[in-house]
Amino acid sequence: FSPWEDCPTQHPCELIYSDNLSTPADAVLFHLHKMTKLDAIEISNFSRRHRDPKQIWVFLTDESPLHTIIYPEYDNLFNFSMTYRSDSDVWVPYGRTVRKTNASLLLEIDSNFLLKIREKSKLVVVMGSNCSGEEISGSRRWSLVEALLKIFNEKEKNGDENSDKIGKTSFLEKNNENYDGEVMRNIYDEIYKQISGNDEKTFNEQFNGTINRKINEKRINEKIDKNFEFNLEIIGRCLNGNETACPGHFTRDCPLLDNYKFYLAFENSNCREYITEKVFWNAYTKFSVPVIMGAPRDDCEKLLPPDSFIHIEDFETAGELADYLIFLGENEEEYLKFHEWRRDYEIINEHG
Repeated sequence: FSPWEDCPTQHPCELIYSDNLSTPADAVLFHLHKMTKLDAIEISNFSRRHRDPKQIWVFLTDESPLHTIIYPEYDNLFNFSMTYRSDSDVWVPYGRTVRKTNASLLLEIDSNFLLKIREKSKLVVVMGSNCSGEEISGSRRWSLVEALLKIFNEKEKNGDENSDKIGKTSFLEKNNENYDGEVMRNIYDEIYKQISGNDEKTFNEQFNGTINRKINEKRINEKIDKNFEFNLEIIGRCLNGNETACPGHFTRDCPLLDNYKFYLAFENSNCREYITEKVFWNAYTKFSVPVIMGAPRDDCEKLLPPDSFIHIEDFETAGELADYLIFLGENEEEYLKFHEWRRDYEIINEHG
């Protein structure tokens, strides 16, 4: 991996990882979240005595202001800012929304996509192990998770006339391990007539592509054999969650997230433009819909794909939010509206 991959500059660049402030460089990057009070004193003293006046100092933080300690020694030290905020000198968001420009790459909400959605077997999930700090950040995220969990558990236990599908609901469907072969035999003649006049290479390419497309069309028009769970699940150590489901989830992908229609992207701070990997990776990349607590709705509308998320500002109570998620879980047409953006936009994850 090269840190300069896709970098537009034509000039050679060198990246050095060092704690030595005397290392010659055109610019020095300081990661504030990893620095201590002693570090702040050290760089302040060095700056007064030895710093090259032509050298650029940049502070980097990917945490919110509520979780970034600003020591007084930082005053007048830095030339540039580098944060997730779009008003930084160097903008490094957790992810970006970009419009697709190549018409041939535009994603239709087609059979492949619908199959991926219909293979989801659970409603909503949240993942995390940082269970404290609400009194500092004011995010109330785990308090809201706890309230939602109580609502889902009560609905599952007691049931009510408006939520009769809470818990595990079985669907009667067809599941045949030889399904692909059956479909191929049934549609072979039709495809052969359409493309038989082409050369062998073109014939094979078109045949294979058409077969795969028609197989998926058949699959999505028939129910898939599964038990769908209208529950809230917690991955991590908070609120007695499942601590073993995704070990090392801070640095590794969690395949289990593929199973859920919604992800609770509840941030540790309700700060402007603070939209993290919870939205970009844990939700969008997993073909899930993020339920956002953190950045205000207007920031989300500015930075995220249109009509791609649910925001807690739109609900007065946890019960209203739970009922809405259940409604969407039961109504595919309404749920798919939150994925229509994928035709025209794509998400780029900036933090790996």
